[in-house]
Amino acid sequence: MRVKKAAAFLSGFLLLSFFFTVYAAETDRKAEVEKWDKKNLRFSTGMVTDASRDFLKIPEGYKGKRDFDVAKAVPEIDFAPFRGQNPYFFPEDNKGLWSQWGEVTRGPNGCFYMSTGDHRCKDGHVFIIEYDPKKKDLRTVADVGQLCGWKNGQYVDGKIHGRMDVMPDGTLVAATWLGHNVTPDEVAHGYVRGGHLITYNVFTGIAAYHGVPLYGDSWPYHSIDSKTWTMFAIGNEQMFMAYDVRNDKLLYGGRPTHDIIWNSRAMLLDEDTGLVYSSNTLKDHNFTPDKQNYNFISFDRKTNLFAVLKCTVPSNPVTGESSALRAYTERRTPEGFFWCLDYQGTMFKFYPDEDRTELVGINWDEKGVYTTSIAMSPKYRYLYYVLSAQGQGQQWGSPVIQYDTKTGKKKVIAFLAPYYHSTYGYIPGGTFGIELNEDGSLLVIHMNGKFGPWSTESAYGQTSVFAVHIPESERGE
Repeated sequence: MRVKKAAAFLSGFLLLSFFFTVYAAETDRKAEVEKWDKKNLRFSTGMVTDASRDFLKIPEGYKGKRDFDVAKAVPEIDFAPFRGQNPYFFPEDNKGLWSQWGEVTRGPNGCFYMSTGDHRCKDGHVFIIEYDPKKKDLRTVADVGQLCGWKNGQYVDGKIHGRMDVMPDGTLVAATWLGHNVTPDEVAHGYVRGGHLITYNVFTGIAAYHGVPLYGDSWPYHSIDSKTWTMFAIGNEQMFMAYDVRNDKLLYGGRPTHDIIWNSRAMLLDEDTGLVYSSNTLKDHNFTPDKQNYNFISFDRKTNLFAVLKCTVPSNPVTGESSALRAYTERRTPEGFFWCLDYQGTMFKFYPDEDRTELVGINWDEKGVYTTSIAMSPKYRYLYYVLSAQGQGQQWGSPVIQYDTKTGKKKVIAFLAPYYHSTYGYIPGGTFGIELNEDGSLLVIHMNGKFGPWSTESAYGQTSVFAVHIPESERGE
């Protein structure tokens, strides 16, 4: 166990070290950002709106597989960087990484909600953001640290990594994550060993702190059942939680049974049955594909029982390798299945009632590309996704992809990277969260990216929102 925890911490440390060594010093990053923010968007208000034929041009020198169509109608796109990143630049002994790691959620008021954080443990900041498509404006609606009472110098959670769901009465629910297994040094510096639970009502604007619902772990992924107000969460140290948010009552807290290792980047909620699903794995976040079987697993809140299903995540048809469940649609199709992607971009269907999966293909390029979020159109025909949550989608031009489930064809609604870099100096690197509006005409993307010179390396440091108005001629159902 000690070896496993040490390995997990080392992996997280090396990942952060990779991000932070991009710049020799924060002064270098400051100079670069100030040079490349060509239109001073960081100090503007509202969104900029563009509609350019350049959105429909395949990037010059494109090296990927060209098995896709490109839309004929030019979309209108609203764009703005998030302007609440404070501090924007960090002290050299406590660097941060402004980034977004969770889903985008549409509220019953028509607005969209997402979170961004600086990925620090000491003096960490996490904000919940609202995008209002009518006002075309971004604003911070909750300062998580202020709400939780975090103090200066305290070691705290640096992000919200799960899905913030909104209940019918407008109550948004979220929980925080440290980003790695907690260390004794962090506890010595005031870290509370456990993720924090918060709510925010999108109608009243009232935010509330609900404390730490289960001590011992913080939450890299969670989903909330809007019918029962039950939060399902998986911890970085493999604690599983089912929590009644409405009554502040722990329903289940502990490790999964049956020797299950719950993949900590998936919590597929089936509100038709109240069951949640993921895939069994060799470790909590098994990013590297292999030849193992990744069985689906489930938890039933009515009985507090776990189960290992017979069906598995299908092998990638190109590589022949398998990986864990990563992305999926929020709801079933009328045929009773969820659209899913694994870590490689292998596309498949999951039929929970039949305990079976069905391979469909790959989501992009020769072998598939890591993608963390899928949005499904109102009448189920189209899937939308944006590549490479780890900030490298610009190597394909950061395409906004529409997959036609009727024909099996992929279509690019817009290539974002070339235009936004040449016009504004911004590299849209990739996203962990997208969401459609109610009629399927607007796709909201919470993007990781940066102001800087062109590069295909990971683009982090400046989160942003792209609101893509999909032309009616490109989305007929």
